[in-house]
Amino acid sequence: GIDKELKMTVYSSKTQSVRQVNITPSNSWGGQGLLGVSIRFCSFEGANENVWHVLEVHPSSPAELAGLRPFSDYIIGADSVLHESEDLFTLIEAHEGRCLKLYVYNIDQDCCREVTITPNSSWPGEGSLGCAFGYGYLHRIPIRHIEPESKPLLSEIENQPKPPSEVVQPTAFVPAHGNVSEKPLEDKIATLSIDNSNTGAPTHPALAGGTTTVPQYATASNPPQSTNTTINNMLTSQYTSSGPHKDKNKKG
Repeated sequence: GIDKELKMTVYSSKTQSVRQVNITPSNSWGGQGLLGVSIRFCSFEGANENVWHVLEVHPSSPAELAGLRPFSDYIIGADSVLHESEDLFTLIEAHEGRCLKLYVYNIDQDCCREVTITPNSSWPGEGSLGCAFGYGYLHRIPIRHIEPESKPLLSEIENQPKPPSEVVQPTAFVPAHGNVSEKPLEDKIATLSIDNSNTGAPTHPALAGGTTTVPQYATASNPPQSTNTTINNMLTSQYTSSGPHKDKNKKG
């Protein structure tokens, strides 16, 4: 109905695909008809066959003056119905010296436009248009396939070269030669002080002086005597001083 949205199924011979179109018929859009298009009932099987491919266009010809572009323009229709290849040439001869409206599709710009051309057989070149046409299987409009956006495969991502990773080398601390202390370990320990004033812990009387002492060990030439050796020396000394013990009750 008028002013009511209609859903139509439209077949495109260019992409050879079907799509849904919503259209609202109206008689107040400012032009003729309810849709503003020309509709003809026919089979879509030969819709992409009735096209004429524009080939060479000669300079200063009626075709060049009309704006036809060589090898990229396709004539897809006119004011009258075109069924066969000879219908276009019959229409051109019938409009000698008169304006002829053609519907042209351009594959480079992917758009249709109206072209008004005036056939003139008296121009200096050949023919009445000054251009050549191709018709048939080799001169049909190339099919444009709409490819969906493809995401890269996981294998392609893994095979991509990875940027080299930076290796950070740790900086080693090297002390200066003149700052290394040459004092022996005993002198360093002797200079240490014990301060328990901050902790509040009691100080042993032996540490009241505030310094520690380093125990002196005997050298290997005079090893310290063991405890068993000391006991043996004490027993020997006692035996020597008192002599052997005599039994007073022994009879002679």
